[in-house]
Amino acid sequence: MKNVLVTIKGKRVTSSIKQLGKKSGKVYMTVTRSGQKESARVLNSYMKEK
Repeated sequence: MKNVLVTIKGKRVTSSIKQLGKKSGKVYMTVTRSGQKESARVLNSYMKEK
């Protein structure tokens, strides 16, 4: 599993993963906050590299 840099502004979240691959695909993401349990998984799609 890989940790991801996430920027949160209001209700919008931007994640940055250095490299996933040359094909598009899907990745599950969760949120973990200090002192709280991990959130439910959310499925996100990503585009292939240019």
